[in-house]
Amino acid sequence: MFRGFVWFGGGVVAGGGVDRVVRVSDGVLADVSVCVRAAELRARHFRFVDIARELGFSSAVVAKLAVRKGLAAIPSEDVREVRRMVDMELHDQARAAWEVFERPGFEVSASGVVVRDPVSGEPLVDQQTRLAALRLLVDIGRELRKLHGVDAPRQSMSVVASMSAEEVRGVAARVLEEARRAELEAGGGG
Repeated sequence: MFRGFVWFGGGVVAGGGVDRVVRVSDGVLADVSVCVRAAELRARHFRFVDIARELGFSSAVVAKLAVRKGLAAIPSEDVREVRRMVDMELHDQARAAWEVFERPGFEVSASGVVVRDPVSGEPLVDQQTRLAALRLLVDIGRELRKLHGVDAPRQSMSVVASMSAEEVRGVAARVLEEARRAELEAGGGG
Protein backbone atom coordinates (compact mmCIF):
# COMPACT_ATOMS: atom_id res chain seq x y z
CA MET A 1 0.00 0.00 0.00
CA PHE A 2 1.10 3.61 -0.53
CA ARG A 3 3.48 5.15 2.01
CA GLY A 4 5.52 8.34 1.82
CA PHE A 5 5.21 11.76 0.26
CA VAL A 6 3.14 12.46 -2.83
CA TRP A 7 2.74 15.74 -4.70
CA PHE A 8 -0.87 16.25 -5.77
CA GLY A 9 -0.74 19.67 -7.40
CA GLY A 10 -2.59 21.36 -4.55
CA GLY A 11 -0.43 20.09 -1.70
CA VAL A 12 1.77 17.41 -0.26
CA VAL A 13 0.64 14.29 1.54
CA ALA A 14 3.10 13.90 4.40
CA GLY A 15 4.61 10.52 5.16
CA GLY A 16 2.17 8.23 6.81
CA GLY A 17 -0.30 6.41 4.80
CA VAL A 18 -3.45 6.28 2.84
CA ASP A 19 -5.59 7.97 5.46
CA ARG A 20 -4.00 11.39 4.92
CA VAL A 21 -6.09 14.16 3.40
CA VAL A 22 -5.10 15.85 0.13
CA ARG A 23 -6.59 18.88 -1.56
CA VAL A 24 -8.47 18.25 -4.80
CA SER A 25 -8.15 21.25 -7.12
CA ASP A 26 -11.77 22.43 -6.86
CA GLY A 27 -11.53 22.76 -3.10
CA VAL A 28 -13.09 19.42 -2.25
CA LEU A 29 -11.07 17.50 0.31
CA ALA A 30 -10.49 13.90 -0.67
CA ASP A 31 -8.73 11.05 1.00
CA VAL A 32 -5.89 9.38 -0.92
CA SER A 33 -7.61 6.03 -0.52
CA VAL A 34 -10.77 7.53 -2.06
CA CYS A 35 -8.72 8.70 -5.05
CA VAL A 36 -7.19 5.24 -5.39
CA ARG A 37 -10.72 3.77 -5.11
CA ALA A 38 -11.83 6.14 -7.89
CA ALA A 39 -8.97 4.85 -10.07
CA GLU A 40 -9.99 1.26 -9.31
CA LEU A 41 -13.59 1.99 -10.33
CA ARG A 42 -12.41 3.61 -13.55
CA ALA A 43 -10.28 0.52 -14.29
CA ARG A 44 -13.53 -1.47 -13.94
CA HIS A 45 -15.03 0.76 -16.69
CA PHE A 46 -17.20 2.93 -14.44
CA ARG A 47 -18.15 6.24 -16.03
CA PHE A 48 -16.96 9.40 -14.24
CA VAL A 49 -20.57 10.27 -13.44
CA ASP A 50 -21.02 6.89 -11.76
CA ILE A 51 -17.74 7.27 -9.86
CA ALA A 52 -18.88 10.67 -8.61
CA ARG A 53 -22.19 9.22 -7.45
CA GLU A 54 -20.54 6.17 -5.84
CA LEU A 55 -17.89 8.15 -3.94
CA GLY A 56 -19.90 11.28 -3.21
CA PHE A 57 -18.03 13.72 -5.44
CA SER A 58 -19.85 16.86 -6.56
CA SER A 59 -19.40 16.19 -10.29
CA ALA A 60 -17.89 13.99 -12.97
CA VAL A 61 -15.06 16.53 -13.34
CA VAL A 62 -14.09 16.07 -9.68
CA ALA A 63 -14.25 12.29 -10.15
CA LYS A 64 -11.92 12.57 -13.15
CA LEU A 65 -9.44 14.60 -11.08
CA ALA A 66 -9.67 12.03 -8.28
CA VAL A 67 -8.96 9.21 -10.77
CA ARG A 68 -5.86 11.05 -12.01
CA LYS A 69 -4.66 11.62 -8.46
CA GLY A 70 -5.40 8.01 -7.55
CA LEU A 71 -3.38 6.75 -10.52
CA ALA A 72 -0.50 9.02 -9.48
CA ALA A 73 -0.54 7.45 -6.00
CA ILE A 74 -0.19 3.90 -7.29
CA PRO A 75 3.44 2.72 -7.32
CA SER A 76 4.81 2.04 -10.81
CA GLU A 77 5.11 -1.73 -10.27
CA ASP A 78 1.41 -1.79 -9.39
CA VAL A 79 0.66 0.16 -12.58
CA ARG A 80 2.49 -2.51 -14.58
CA GLU A 81 0.40 -5.17 -12.84
CA VAL A 82 -2.79 -3.24 -13.59
CA ARG A 83 -1.66 -2.92 -17.22
CA ARG A 84 -1.14 -6.71 -17.39
CA MET A 85 -4.58 -7.34 -15.87
CA VAL A 86 -6.26 -4.93 -18.31
CA ASP A 87 -4.36 -6.57 -21.18
CA MET A 88 -5.69 -9.99 -20.15
CA GLU A 89 -9.23 -8.61 -19.81
CA LEU A 90 -9.08 -7.02 -23.26
CA HIS A 91 -7.83 -10.26 -24.80
CA ASP A 92 -10.66 -12.17 -23.09
CA GLN A 93 -13.14 -9.67 -24.54
CA ALA A 94 -11.58 -10.04 -27.98
CA ARG A 95 -11.91 -13.83 -27.82
CA ALA A 96 -15.58 -13.47 -26.86
CA ALA A 97 -16.15 -10.99 -29.72
CA TRP A 98 -14.55 -13.43 -32.19
CA GLU A 99 -16.89 -16.16 -30.96
CA VAL A 100 -19.87 -13.89 -31.58
CA PHE A 101 -18.51 -13.01 -35.03
CA GLU A 102 -18.02 -16.66 -35.93
CA ARG A 103 -21.40 -17.79 -34.55
CA PRO A 104 -23.66 -14.73 -34.53
CA GLY A 105 -26.92 -16.65 -34.41
CA PHE A 106 -29.88 -16.16 -36.67
CA GLU A 107 -31.68 -13.00 -37.63
CA VAL A 108 -34.91 -12.60 -35.70
CA SER A 109 -37.84 -10.40 -36.69
CA ALA A 110 -39.40 -7.84 -34.36
CA SER A 111 -42.10 -10.39 -33.53
CA GLY A 112 -39.46 -12.94 -32.47
CA VAL A 113 -39.65 -15.21 -35.55
CA VAL A 114 -36.41 -16.47 -37.15
CA VAL A 115 -36.02 -14.86 -40.58
CA ARG A 116 -35.47 -17.35 -43.41
CA ASP A 117 -34.01 -17.04 -46.89
CA PRO A 118 -36.95 -16.78 -49.31
CA VAL A 119 -35.29 -19.13 -51.84
CA SER A 120 -33.63 -21.82 -49.74
CA GLY A 121 -35.73 -21.56 -46.59
CA GLU A 122 -32.53 -21.62 -44.47
CA PRO A 123 -32.33 -19.29 -41.45
CA LEU A 124 -30.44 -16.08 -42.21
CA VAL A 125 -27.29 -15.29 -40.23
CA ASP A 126 -27.62 -12.08 -38.19
CA GLN A 127 -25.22 -9.73 -39.99
CA GLN A 128 -25.89 -6.83 -37.58
CA THR A 129 -24.52 -8.93 -34.73
CA ARG A 130 -21.46 -9.72 -36.83
CA LEU A 131 -20.90 -6.04 -37.59
CA ALA A 132 -21.25 -5.16 -33.91
CA ALA A 133 -18.64 -7.82 -33.04
CA LEU A 134 -16.27 -6.38 -35.67
CA ARG A 135 -16.74 -2.85 -34.27
CA LEU A 136 -15.99 -4.18 -30.81
CA LEU A 137 -12.82 -5.90 -32.08
CA VAL A 138 -11.65 -2.63 -33.64
CA ASP A 139 -12.29 -0.83 -30.33
CA ILE A 140 -10.45 -3.51 -28.35
CA GLY A 141 -7.50 -3.29 -30.75
CA ARG A 142 -7.42 0.49 -30.28
CA GLU A 143 -7.44 0.08 -26.49
CA LEU A 144 -4.64 -2.49 -26.64
CA ARG A 145 -2.53 -0.16 -28.77
CA LYS A 146 -3.11 2.68 -26.29
CA LEU A 147 -2.38 0.42 -23.33
CA HIS A 148 0.98 -0.63 -24.73
CA GLY A 149 1.91 2.72 -26.28
CA VAL A 150 1.99 1.40 -29.82
CA ASP A 151 0.13 4.46 -31.11
CA ALA A 152 2.63 6.81 -29.48
CA PRO A 153 4.54 9.02 -31.90
CA ARG A 154 7.69 7.36 -33.09
CA GLN A 155 10.94 8.83 -31.94
CA SER A 156 13.54 9.33 -34.60
CA MET A 157 17.28 9.64 -34.32
CA SER A 158 19.36 12.24 -36.14
CA VAL A 159 22.93 11.31 -36.92
CA VAL A 160 25.42 14.14 -36.89
CA ALA A 161 27.77 14.01 -39.85
CA SER A 162 30.84 14.23 -37.60
CA MET A 163 30.08 10.87 -35.93
CA SER A 164 32.27 7.96 -36.92
CA ALA A 165 30.70 4.76 -38.23
CA GLU A 166 31.65 3.06 -34.96
CA GLU A 167 29.82 5.75 -32.93
CA VAL A 168 26.75 5.41 -35.15
CA ARG A 169 26.76 1.62 -34.65
CA GLY A 170 27.04 2.12 -30.86
CA VAL A 171 24.10 4.54 -30.78
CA ALA A 172 22.06 2.22 -33.01
CA ALA A 173 22.82 -0.75 -30.74
CA ARG A 174 21.68 1.22 -27.66
CA VAL A 175 18.47 2.30 -29.41
CA LEU A 176 17.75 -1.28 -30.49
CA GLU A 177 18.38 -2.53 -26.93
CA GLU A 178 15.98 0.10 -25.52
CA ALA A 179 13.36 -0.90 -28.09
CA ARG A 180 13.81 -4.59 -27.20
CA ARG A 181 13.37 -3.82 -23.49
CA ALA A 182 10.27 -1.74 -24.21
CA GLU A 183 8.77 -4.56 -26.28
CA LEU A 184 9.46 -7.08 -23.51
CA GLU A 185 7.86 -4.78 -20.94
CA ALA A 186 4.84 -4.12 -23.16
CA GLY A 187 4.41 -7.83 -23.82
CA GLY A 188 4.34 -8.67 -20.14
CA GLY A 189 8.01 -9.57 -19.79
CA GLY A 190 8.42 -12.16 -22.52
